Amino acid sequence: MNKLFYFSVARPGRCFPVLIRRKRSVLFILWTVFSLLAGQPLMAQESGWADTLKAILQSGKPDSLLAQELGDKAFFLTVQRKLSDADRFIEAQALSARKSGNKSQMAYAIYTSAVRFYTPSAGDTMLNKLKEAVSLSEQGSNLLIRIKSYRLLAQYYETNSRIEEAKEAIGKALLYAGQLKDENEMAKVNLTYGIVLARTEDQKGALERYIAAISYLENSVDFRSLAVAYNAVANILFNSKDIDKARLYYQKNLSHCRRNYKPYLTTAYLGMATWHYTSQSLDSALHYYTLADSAMQVFSEFSRLHVVYTNKASIYQQLGRMDSAAVYHRKSIDLAGQLSKLGFVGRMYVNYASFLLKISELDSALKTVEKGYEIATEEKDEEGCWSALKQKAEILFAMRDYDGASHYYNLTLQYKDSVVLSEKRREINRLVEEYESVRKQSEIVALKNEKRIQLLEIEKQQAIIHGNMEAARQNQSEIDLLNKENIINALKLQQQKEEIDRKNMEARAREQDLSLSRQREELKEREIEQQKNSKYMIIGGSFMLVLFLGMAFNQYRLSQKRRAESEKHQMQHQLSEMKIEALRAQMNPHFIFNALNSINRYIIRSDKETASDYLVKFSKLMRLVLENSRSTSVTLQNETEALRLYIEMEQLRFDHKFDYSISIDPLIDRENTSIPPLVLQPYVENAIWHGLLNKGSKGRVDISIRLLGEDRLFCIIEDNGVGRERASELRSQTLGSQRSFGTEITRERIKLLNGDDRHFKIIDLYDDQKNPSGTRVEITLHTITAQAA
Repeated sequence: MNKLFYFSVARPGRCFPVLIRRKRSVLFILWTVFSLLAGQPLMAQESGWADTLKAILQSGKPDSLLAQELGDKAFFLTVQRKLSDADRFIEAQALSARKSGNKSQMAYAIYTSAVRFYTPSAGDTMLNKLKEAVSLSEQGSNLLIRIKSYRLLAQYYETNSRIEEAKEAIGKALLYAGQLKDENEMAKVNLTYGIVLARTEDQKGALERYIAAISYLENSVDFRSLAVAYNAVANILFNSKDIDKARLYYQKNLSHCRRNYKPYLTTAYLGMATWHYTSQSLDSALHYYTLADSAMQVFSEFSRLHVVYTNKASIYQQLGRMDSAAVYHRKSIDLAGQLSKLGFVGRMYVNYASFLLKISELDSALKTVEKGYEIATEEKDEEGCWSALKQKAEILFAMRDYDGASHYYNLTLQYKDSVVLSEKRREINRLVEEYESVRKQSEIVALKNEKRIQLLEIEKQQAIIHGNMEAARQNQSEIDLLNKENIINALKLQQQKEEIDRKNMEARAREQDLSLSRQREELKEREIEQQKNSKYMIIGGSFMLVLFLGMAFNQYRLSQKRRAESEKHQMQHQLSEMKIEALRAQMNPHFIFNALNSINRYIIRSDKETASDYLVKFSKLMRLVLENSRSTSVTLQNETEALRLYIEMEQLRFDHKFDYSISIDPLIDRENTSIPPLVLQPYVENAIWHGLLNKGSKGRVDISIRLLGEDRLFCIIEDNGVGRERASELRSQTLGSQRSFGTEITRERIKLLNGDDRHFKIIDLYDDQKNPSGTRVEITLHTITAQAA
């Protein structure tokens, strides 16, 4: 239960958004760079800024130079936290920039103002300012201002979790920084880029960017940014279990901070302490936590003091030094009252409760863990709530309250499922956001491509008219590439949509499972309570015995009813799970991969008509399958249409190696007759892949559906392939013992829907000489409505 507290060190990227507002030194360095670029000496006045402003305004310089100089001074004053003086310079800078009409200086004025008033939670007003700065900088010629504008915009997007937009903005900043070849800006842009990529869980990309930033920063005087970069690299390596390299960068950061940037020593010491704690070098970990504590006292930076206290308590506890552990646990609890906005206070109480349990102070442990759960609930800390419930179960077990312990252990399991479900929902929301962003981008690309294709078609026709066939061929080649790009983008978008739908189905299945688990727990608690009541009634004597028998009979009926309801829920859950597996088996990655390869082959062969036909069928089939898979039943019309599209696509893929027919009884009302979705396709696929494709000559598969009574359909799938025995031999030679899970899952669904397995048959067909001549599958399906037309 004693967990390593590792908040600020574990997420190094979160340090960067406060570069502008936390410490003066880094902004002072930026001011130095600006002054050098302007060709002026640094004027670090401590007084008389009003006179300085007046002197600059009366210098007679052009407005654009005035705006640049005023902006540099405003930036310096913002760094020095002389905000009232900075505001006067910002106002004068904006006025001079407007008078000059210089777009770059107008962008710089907005940028300076944004830095002055920037906060991570800034709303649309700040966003509009930053967008305006970017727009103006694009119209101007000053690349440095353009880079800074894009970098600050990316920082805004990152702190507001708009990651795709942040990646786009920082990508442009990186492009312009490469053109400018300014090492200082290359360092800062790569550092910001690393933070953005870390938010997307692209740890490899983030690591590359951080290391690129370090390569520039090690030759600069921007000591704070170098410390941030070292720490970021160390944390990524540490979380990736590359422990040796992680220690190397933690040590580099510590040496750098001791030599060049002492205000960052707290973070450096915490990094080394965490590394030693995880490596079970407990004495060394204690040493560095003590150094971190001392650094906090020197720099009056106590935001992570709870990390030191909690981890020192845990280390002393592991070393068996319970008196010292008790001291630091109490220190952490005393500190907890001052950390109401931290977000992890509940866990501190849970850790203390674990310690109290270990020293057998059970009553205090119970009160402490209940307080921890209350705080974790207020903080909406799901992991903290789960830890508190688990710890309470252990305490109740130690107190020999076994019923209570069992109850809280079960709650722990349910809560863990709930946390997993919440994570899935958050993942789905993230996927939806990414999908919408990619969809918009794809629409823009498609529109641009269409316009380009139209121009190329005109140019091609003109080239043909003038007899320039080489130019016409080049135009057609470019048209083909653009069409291919549009097709691939559309397919990628479709795959993203399928992934979202799949995640949604998994989440719904998880919800059903969680609901069933809760119902079982409620039933169990009721049964326990009823058992207790039954015991009390038995002691009541003969009169109470009669009453008890009556209640027992009633209890039996209720139990039977609940058991029936529970079995019903279990069957619904099984159907939902099988539906998901059937969808996966049908639209598997191999099918999509083969479809994409087929489209690509037709495009390469310049067979645009066939590629287009194949793509149209493919998109229609995907849409029908996804629509059908959302319902427990679909119309016979939709199901057979999906089946027809699938067979025609397989015909295209295999150059019409087989024919097919679909015959439906005219007495069946296709639009009003519903059947379970995705039932016939796996057997048709089996017939094509294992029966017909192994046949030397052209094959055939026939599907017929007849009315059987008022509420049943009789379905037959018959092929003239090589038969099951020969197909099994050929499959074992190529795929080993691989089995067809799609047909097995479908057969199990039919069995559950019909109640037994009597309505399903597979018949081997033979010719007059007793040689295998194909396979026949017979399926009887119950329908919702099956009436004569």
